[in-house]
Amino acid sequence: LVATGALSQGDIGRTAAYWWTGDAIGVLIMFPLAASLLFDRKTPPPRRPAQLLPLLCASVVTAIVFLFVDATKQGAHAFQYLIFPFVAWGAITMSTAQVASMNLVVAALAIFGTALGHGPYAATASPGDIWLLQAFVSAVAATSLLLKGAIEDRRRSEHRRQEFERRFR
Repeated sequence: LVATGALSQGDIGRTAAYWWTGDAIGVLIMFPLAASLLFDRKTPPPRRPAQLLPLLCASVVTAIVFLFVDATKQGAHAFQYLIFPFVAWGAITMSTAQVASMNLVVAALAIFGTALGHGPYAATASPGDIWLLQAFVSAVAATSLLLKGAIEDRRRSEHRRQEFERRFR
């Protein structure tokens, strides 16, 4: 890019940082989804629409925040926190594949809205806003995946405890 004149010598570091951060977030979003779809054969698909209610709610709230919040208003960033209760609800009630799908939808809506000039990170379209958007997407994905992992670990431990008690009664 420098050789063609599309990028100045001084912008190499920042451009590489954006690129690699974006790639890392892509891995954080796409790997759990692909892994859960490929390796989690035990989880049946949702049978009732209510099972996907956290995904729907998180998607609607993300769309509202990133498509209708005026970024120039004082406190616009506070609206992004409205998404986290739905992400936590999804981690508690949905399968790993559904949680990973929710992360993908939330990330796509946040990026799409920001690219259109809406939402909390579109006020200046500065490099700082891009970093904040990447941090938000990472925080949503990490929160939901860590919470889901902790819940699954707790379920496995409870199952092992029950098996142990059953065997030694």
